[in-house]
Amino acid sequence: MRVRTDVLHCLTALHSASGPVDEPLYPQMWTLIQFDTREFFNVLSLAFSDVGLTDVEKQGVVDILLRMMVDDPGFTQSQVTLRSAGAGSVVGLLEHLAHSFWSPQFA
Repeated sequence: MRVRTDVLHCLTALHSASGPVDEPLYPQMWTLIQFDTREFFNVLSLAFSDVGLTDVEKQGVVDILLRMMVDDPGFTQSQVTLRSAGAGSVVGLLEHLAHSFWSPQFA
């Protein structure tokens, strides 16, 4: 339980402990997304299916991912909009976010 909490806190940290002043928000999450977008979202999907994460924690991660997309000029409005994402389910939402992040800029 403690490991899960520590990992979640690390991923959702606004800044790293010793990062530069111009560090992007949520640097650990950006690093994992840029390293292997598909696998990051696969692991996130597995974590979301785990009964150990609360709905509030899941929503917090989704909110951060959406904030990252809104704040990054590399994303188009259609990538950020969830109207066709099947957002009624966590899996549909994660698939939409993964597809939006999985682009040549992160390949």
